[in-house]
Amino acid sequence: MKFFQKLKALFFKTTSEQPPDQEVSVENTLDNASSAPVGNKNELLVFDPEKRIFVVKKRISSVGLFYPDTQLVVVKGLDGSERKVSFNSTLSSETIPVAGTWVNNEIGGIGLYDIANNSFILQKHDGTEIIVAGTTTPEAQCLPLVGDWDGDGIDSVGLYDLHQGLFFLHKKIMGQTERDIVLQYQPAHANIRPLVGKWEVNGYEAIGLYDRDNAMFYLHTPKTESAEIYRAFKFGPINPYTIPLVGDWNGNGQDNIGIYETDKGLFNLHNRHEGGIADNFFLFGPVHAQTVPLVGDWDGDSKDSVAVYDGLTGMVYFSNANCAGDADKVLQFEQVTPKCLPFVVHQMM
Repeated sequence: MKFFQKLKALFFKTTSEQPPDQEVSVENTLDNASSAPVGNKNELLVFDPEKRIFVVKKRISSVGLFYPDTQLVVVKGLDGSERKVSFNSTLSSETIPVAGTWVNNEIGGIGLYDIANNSFILQKHDGTEIIVAGTTTPEAQCLPLVGDWDGDGIDSVGLYDLHQGLFFLHKKIMGQTERDIVLQYQPAHANIRPLVGKWEVNGYEAIGLYDRDNAMFYLHTPKTESAEIYRAFKFGPINPYTIPLVGDWNGNGQDNIGIYETDKGLFNLHNRHEGGIADNFFLFGPVHAQTVPLVGDWDGDSKDSVAVYDGLTGMVYFSNANCAGDADKVLQFEQVTPKCLPFVVHQMM
């Protein structure tokens, strides 16, 4: 149970379909045109077969909360909408929410990683469930990951083994024919946290590590199946209460890093894959041990910004500008307990 409680600071992503908000006329009538990013990682160029034109869809973020006691997920949109997601599979008492585009990059789903059973239960938009084995030993203590490892616009899952420093990444969830990726990183210890981000503007997501003991970030080279390091650098203070962050802070289509100091309520965000002074640092939200930082595009400006989930009250405080001051939006989840786990949901608009 102690290991399970340590995972509360992690958060993951998903997408779900909403109507498009912008049309782009293109003289192309391909019925099955592929989706592609445009401008930055929060936008997709998608072919509409009915209108026979391309449209730009944006990913607008909201927050989900997993209630382990009832195995229910509640997703609250910043527009006041709410939806509840339940699962048919039998789950253990130690389960973590994950989310991603399991079938295509327009329609997403929510999932769970069952620690005791070492398996993912991924729910598609129609309510059907996909069971994916964790591809590691049952006794390993692993953190779940979600990412588009091959740049096809469809997310898959993976695990990071805290003790061995091993990444197990599923190439595909549906109709898998390619072998999984296994990567080993050093160092490996309990204060390492795995990262997933688009370190380069190429549509690929890759993994990385944050070592809390020495404030080091290690970012893996995209499109390779070796443990080659793309960047390794020290950023921020050595603080046992830090949580690493990944986000596109300036809207250039590339993820960068940051840290959140739980004991201070201080965000340190960086626009470069290198050390040095933070490009943006500010205090935001309540300050106590039960706060969890979240990252998403809350207002559709194609830039990521932060939010803070207060585990004592169930309140979520959103910032659209990554600065100190009052929250731009506040939402509240009801009947929260210390076991509840928040995570980020990206909705297609």
